[in-house]
Amino acid sequence: TGQECHEDELPWALHFTPAGERDEGMSLGLHLDTNNSRTYRVVTAILYLNTVPAASGGATVFPSAQRPGRIAARRAWPALEAAQRLEAAGLTHTGVARSALAAEEIQQAARTLLAGAEDVLRGGNRGVMVQPEEGRCCIFYTRSGSGAVDPWAFHGGASVFGDCAGKWTLQKFKEIP
Repeated sequence: TGQECHEDELPWALHFTPAGERDEGMSLGLHLDTNNSRTYRVVTAILYLNTVPAASGGATVFPSAQRPGRIAARRAWPALEAAQRLEAAGLTHTGVARSALAAEEIQQAARTLLAGAEDVLRGGNRGVMVQPEEGRCCIFYTRSGSGAVDPWAFHGGASVFGDCAGKWTLQKFKEIP
């Protein structure tokens, strides 16, 4: 980005997702990269350090994002509406929203958003999926131009399974000082 890191900005983070025995969909849920509402976190970069075959899962899924080159449909978009509901409630992870302590409306929004991610994995016509390929970099904004948290940025990693050893990523969360 050309911007120097400031003293509170986190360094690059190396992450390994081990392979499981079976496809568990979005086993870790979906989240927004706000790091508990850090005010200045605006961009996330995920660098894939190895290739994960599509048959072994591992994709990064954005169920409420619009696919590049497509005009948003005027009909209802349940995953986006669910993401907006969660963000408006101040929730940045479906794991918290699915808690028995959360209101039923919030729990339903989390289930709807996760169902949207599963639909993307099955090839549905909404959302975005990035399959890990060595050297590929996925960069996305976590905040809108106004500085508000962007519900379109809800995302998560699909489980890795089958003959693949796992998924290696290097992540950078860029903040504006």
